Amino acid sequence: MEQRKKKVIVYVDGFNFYYGLKSKGWRKYYWLDMVKFAEKLLRPHQELVEICYFSAKPTDPQKSKRQDAFFQANSVKTLVDRDLYEACLLPETIMLPDGFALRRPDKWR
Repeated sequence: MEQRKKKVIVYVDGFNFYYGLKSKGWRKYYWLDMVKFAEKLLRPHQELVEICYFSAKPTDPQKSKRQDAFFQANSVKTLVDRDLYEACLLPETIMLPDGFALRRPDKWR
């Protein structure tokens, strides 16, 4: 009797993924095929069914174009379901109802 494969969903924090590559100088991996990458991590009894890539939309038009091209390239190459969740960029300071101010860490600016 053949054993059913376990379904796997991969969640990618796009911000940390990109800046992790950038900090190492690994530009050649910016255009990584996310499906092939995720499939290399699977075990024989697992099946990739979805990739969820979480990212914020860059405010710079050129960076935004490159990001759109990356998403388009990854969506065309695969039959695996994938979703893009765009995060909202927060302002530097958020005023809370009780009068306190919440500031983003300096490394995020």
